[in-house]
Amino acid sequence: MNGLLLVIQTISDFLWGTPMTIALIGTGLYLSIKFKFRYITKIKFHFQNTFGKMFKGKGEGEGTVSGFAAACTAM
Repeated sequence: MNGLLLVIQTISDFLWGTPMTIALIGTGLYLSIKFKFRYITKIKFHFQNTFGKMFKGKGEGEGTVSGFAAACTAM
């Protein structure tokens, strides 16, 4: 039983080390290039729609979420 646990631990340590780091960074770079770095190029738009609307009047009606509530949920 200890031998099986040792094998599983060794495989887990290997996979969550360098290969996972490369996969996560590679995926992030791929998606950034694919979406043309929109999270950087449209930063003004994102701030206006998140924090700018936070201090304006509250949305009325059932099922509406304020900008502040959406920002808090996202964080």
